[in-house]
Amino acid sequence: MNIIIFSPSWPKSVDANGIVTYCDNIVSSLKDNGHQVFVLAANKAEEYVQKDCVYIDSYRPTFIDKVLSKVGGFFSAGFEQYYLGASAILYGVRIIEKTAKIDLLEMEESFGWHYFLQKRVSFPIAMRLHGPHYINGTMGGKTLTNRDYQRFKREERAFRAARYVNAPCRWVLDEPQKKFGIKWPVQAVFFNPISALSKSECWSSSSYVKKQILFVGRFDAHKGGDLVIRAFAKVLAYDPGVKLVFVGPDRGVELPNGERFFINDAIKQYIPSSQESCVEFVGLADSEQVKLLRRHSHFTIMASRNENFPYTVIESLASAAPIIAARVGGITEVFKDKVSGMFFEGSNVEDLASKMITLLQDDRLLCELSGNAYYHCQSAFSPDLIARQAIGFYEQAINDYKNKA
Repeated sequence: MNIIIFSPSWPKSVDANGIVTYCDNIVSSLKDNGHQVFVLAANKAEEYVQKDCVYIDSYRPTFIDKVLSKVGGFFSAGFEQYYLGASAILYGVRIIEKTAKIDLLEMEESFGWHYFLQKRVSFPIAMRLHGPHYINGTMGGKTLTNRDYQRFKREERAFRAARYVNAPCRWVLDEPQKKFGIKWPVQAVFFNPISALSKSECWSSSSYVKKQILFVGRFDAHKGGDLVIRAFAKVLAYDPGVKLVFVGPDRGVELPNGERFFINDAIKQYIPSSQESCVEFVGLADSEQVKLLRRHSHFTIMASRNENFPYTVIESLASAAPIIAARVGGITEVFKDKVSGMFFEGSNVEDLASKMITLLQDDRLLCELSGNAYYHCQSAFSPDLIARQAIGFYEQAINDYKNKA
């Protein structure tokens, strides 16, 4: 098959978010299975060149497109981003079509671009659900604007028109169908793929710094960084020897009065001044730094208030690092509680603190979770396994498209 994978950035080093990480893994796995894969991307690293990769940053809208997008934007907030963004993707598709007959394009659900594109190409477009804006956009701790509500509508229109949809978890595949009363004819769940690290790179009972707790995620309402600080304060009161390493950007949490509450505000509010040094705010870190921190930390926390299928969790499994994760959204499909990781009730600070204390005290459970996590990663998230599942879905979509033609 000749497949196009749309990625918001490329390569992964440019912007290692969950969507780009998925694209990086699935592209490699599909190629390893003998398929021709083209990457269509919006952003790239300077001087980066890769065969079979097309960037849409060279797209230049025509005068008519500029006028149409402006007029549309006057009547509907965000229309320019929708129209010009989709037009740029179509521009990239046309470039690739000059070199190969395309069988299928897979792209994210963002902005409803799928609706625009499917009407203008002669092959199926598979929608990969990474987190609809009506779910994720309401969790960022910001006041929703008309632009957000218009995006909700555009993505809903794309959902209603879609025929070929896949997702990394059952929860996010089912949620839009329940909300909008639709049923996609060809649909599938296959996890985000990841390779387990070598044993020498993994967490072990001799590799970690006792009582060092790691959180990887933003300080905002969605990723729950504020919950982590509050829970850590309770653990600190129980054991003054603990340390929290906080890795991720500080976006702040929007308060009811419109002001933003940042990580330093949270530390000052919840952590005694004499113990503020027990929280180390690293900020952004590259993947190698995070890998080392997972290996050297007692355990890792994932505290999102809602989530689809975050790489933060399966990256911990891949490194055999014990993890405590929120029991929300699609995360409940990633591992079994107290087998390959531990769940706490979403947004429940008391329960998170309790689970943290449990793992600080129970070395036997800690090691059991580590070993089971590593085995589970190898058996459930293997890139080759996921690629074969994806290929089965693509073939089903292509056959259905041909029969409908």
